[in-house]
Amino acid sequence: MRSLKLISSVLLLLTLLGGVAFGATPALRIGVVDVDYLLNNHPKAEEVRAQLKSFIKKQEAGVKKQIDKLRKTIKDKSKLRQKEAEVYRRAQSEFDKYKRKLLSTLMKDVNLAVREVAKKRGISIVFVRGAVFFGGIDITQDAFAILKKKYGKVK
Repeated sequence: MRSLKLISSVLLLLTLLGGVAFGATPALRIGVVDVDYLLNNHPKAEEVRAQLKSFIKKQEAGVKKQIDKLRKTIKDKSKLRQKEAEVYRRAQSEFDKYKRKLLSTLMKDVNLAVREVAKKRGISIVFVRGAVFFGGIDITQDAFAILKKKYGKVK
């Protein structure tokens, strides 16, 4: 029984190795990319950061006005804290939505650049760098070169 398992294991191994040796199964090329690097260094990243800062300043002023108004009209401290918390939650939600909108544009650009590089280099699968412990073809700089070429003239 034990020898039967050994023989079947060896046959399976030889079949798999033989398929690879004779080109029966195509080689899988795996790429890795540092998405954070591409997002942070995207030619439009500074513009996005400036838009976020501007949004935050406007939002802070609006929140301050709302809180001041609440403090003048609501005397019950418990209700006041509850209303203040609602204002802060709403402001945070608005900021998160705006940030997602801005970052989604950058992410689309990154996605297209990564796909273009993967196609040119014959890479079947691309993983985010943090998900790969070892190996893979790093295509970060190639994707960055495409982003610079397409969007490098942004102020």
